[in-house]
Amino acid sequence: MSKSVNNRLINKLKSLLDLKVMVTILAITIALYALIFNNRAVELTFNQEGTTVLMKGDEPSKAIVLLPANKLWLNTGLSVKPGQEVKIAATGSVNVAIHRLINSTKEHKPLEPGWLDPAGDQGTSRNAIDELRKQYLIDPNAPFGSLIAGIFPEGKAQLGKDNPHPDGLEIYSVGKEKSFRSKEGGKLWLVVNDSVLNKDAKDAYVPTQQVLDEAYPPPKSVTVNKRLQEWENIKSRRYFQAFFDDNVGEFLVQIEF
Repeated sequence: MSKSVNNRLINKLKSLLDLKVMVTILAITIALYALIFNNRAVELTFNQEGTTVLMKGDEPSKAIVLLPANKLWLNTGLSVKPGQEVKIAATGSVNVAIHRLINSTKEHKPLEPGWLDPAGDQGTSRNAIDELRKQYLIDPNAPFGSLIAGIFPEGKAQLGKDNPHPDGLEIYSVGKEKSFRSKEGGKLWLVVNDSVLNKDAKDAYVPTQQVLDEAYPPPKSVTVNKRLQEWENIKSRRYFQAFFDDNVGEFLVQIEF
């Protein structure tokens, strides 16, 4: 047999072996998926809201989504049935006061409130202004900067600055991890716990000069008059998400049904 024939035969055998190996690996992979997921069809999809969803049959099994700290309610696009159990876990870090972050860097001072994990700020770095803002948090009973989940009936108005906690919204303080059962069902929404202003929130934005001096010690020139001007601008522009726009960072959120 000639050398050229030998080479062609060897190359043919190699290609057949490579194909056999590939088919074997594919078969093993399919078998493992079938074993792990109980022989049900599995599909990885991405919905319109940007959530990565693992489907088992026609039902979502697990999902993962990135929640930016400055997003005032993120619609995951995931539907939750009445009485269905949902488990949420999160990692990552956020800062809910970028101006403090910048000032601390400039002045080489310790950062307060600092970067927060999904459990949020446990209250060690709150000042008087923050206490005034507390009543306007998405969840006043949960820490600043913590992860909050909401379930809101489908077909109703979208959640946002003009609709931050409407009637019918189920709110769950998640933190790093939490399991809960939805009462009425609906779409699953996520948010970092921070304050949302409204037309009646002047007291949270314009405190007394004494409170301002404690939060912004001299020589910083933050006066009541200056805050009043800012407040009028906020009201006229309906800029009620002001406290969200100074947030940075994100949480990686994992959802399991």
